[in-house]
Amino acid sequence: MSSEAIVYAMSIAAAILQVIAVVVAFTVEPGRERHFVWFLIIAALALQAWRRVSVVIAGSHASVFDALCALVVSILLLAGIVMLRRLFADTRAATAELADARAKAELFVDVSGAIIVVMDPDGRFLRINEKGQDILGLPEEHIDIGSGSPRFPSPRCVRSSEKDSGRS
Repeated sequence: MSSEAIVYAMSIAAAILQVIAVVVAFTVEPGRERHFVWFLIIAALALQAWRRVSVVIAGSHASVFDALCALVVSILLLAGIVMLRRLFADTRAATAELADARAKAELFVDVSGAIIVVMDPDGRFLRINEKGQDILGLPEEHIDIGSGSPRFPSPRCVRSSEKDSGRS
């Protein structure tokens, strides 16, 4: 087999792999915030694939080194896209698991028979469960969640807001 035939075969393989990389990239769902960036990546891949296909169609003569580099780049592009696809799928699965675990924890906090207050590592109150609200006689919106210390309004303040909302 002549070196021209080898170069041509590597160019065809590189073109095919780059077209496959573009097709695989179209099947990837990158996430809500990444659509524009992903579109740019797909556009760049498509242009690179078009360039490689046009070289094959035109029958341009490249050196063995150029053809080999194109083939290696094509393999790396396809491998990278496949790995990104797996990474995005794993991220979606982990996000769904986290949401499920959070919902279960919220349910546990709400059905428990004791006051449960959730605090962050800095000591700020993030949440108080329904039992705590019932015992204190205050709805959650009257408790200053997110502050460094709990600030509960005076009963007079709560009564006046209840009158304003039509509850007494």
